[in-house]
Amino acid sequence: MAAEALAILEGGGGPMAVEAIAFVEHFALAFVGVVLVVQSIRLLQSRSVLGRLPVVAALVAGIAACAQLPFVWVGGETQELAHEAAEAVFGMGVAISVLTSGIALFLHNARMASRVEALERVHQARTQFMSAVAHELNNPITPLVLQLHMLREGTLGPVSEAQGKALATMDRSLKRLTALVHDFLEAARLEAQRFKLERAPLDLADEITAAMEEARPAAVEAGLILRIDGTRALRVEADPHRLAQILANLLGNAVKFTPRGGIIEATWQMEDGHAIVRVRDSGVGLRPDQIERLFQPFSQVHDTTTQTKGGTGLGLFISRGIVEAHGGRMWCESTGPGHGCTFCFTLPLAAPPAADVARATTGTNAAR
Repeated sequence: MAAEALAILEGGGGPMAVEAIAFVEHFALAFVGVVLVVQSIRLLQSRSVLGRLPVVAALVAGIAACAQLPFVWVGGETQELAHEAAEAVFGMGVAISVLTSGIALFLHNARMASRVEALERVHQARTQFMSAVAHELNNPITPLVLQLHMLREGTLGPVSEAQGKALATMDRSLKRLTALVHDFLEAARLEAQRFKLERAPLDLADEITAAMEEARPAAVEAGLILRIDGTRALRVEADPHRLAQILANLLGNAVKFTPRGGIIEATWQMEDGHAIVRVRDSGVGLRPDQIERLFQPFSQVHDTTTQTKGGTGLGLFISRGIVEAHGGRMWCESTGPGHGCTFCFTLPLAAPPAADVARATTGTNAAR
């Protein structure tokens, strides 16, 4: 191809033009070769054996392109033969590099697919294990609760003061065990996609107010101030039980990790066609790396305090799953340790009542 181009140029450009074009062509090929050599040497240091094959082929192509450069000054038939040989080796090296790259990519994708399949099997096994364990633990809990209630009420005989204290301790521990089993069951349902919602139009202000009142005794005991900042009436389409579960989890966490004298505030408003709820506290705050793993199952980012505060590390994972099942999203905002956290989640708005739609339609017709 190069010889044909030079022959064409010889017919109208003169010997000087032909030599200039040949010189530029040689140096262009050499420049490409230098780039290939440099990049290939760099990539060889970080590739597996299979991944090195296309790099080695590219390296050979680059060396061949560079090797023809000294023959530029030789001239004549030797120069042309060297250039054609370099082009042939260069083209072959590039072709082999592309072919082996495709093979390496195919094998890499096959390995990744195998790993994904293995991870899916592990995930499924974990979900099945969690569900089985939770059900097996839940079966003996019910009779334990009934028997403990009968003991505390004196149904099985009088209870002394010391026995009453021991039974109260047992009751608290049993409630923690019940909550643990409940979280395991909820997480297993989420991961198995067996999570059902019973949606209904809800007044968001009423739901948040009720949740705040539920959390008030624990907040007062911890020396915290609860505030509600939201006056606009917003109706959302949500499962009332699940919404209460989300709010209870967020408020419970805020109470756990906010020091005495702190403030917990709940707000709501409409943004971008949906309702957004924010639960803000003046607690310990979070680092960016903690926020990234905050919603992972069994994740407990407050390493030094979680053991004393209790918890399974499933609450936020479950809450986010509930929000996403509603078609919303949940996230956390924090400017760093000591600056508190704001947990936010969105919910779809409920359709306006039929009476409001009828009034709006009547008003529009009257205006016409």
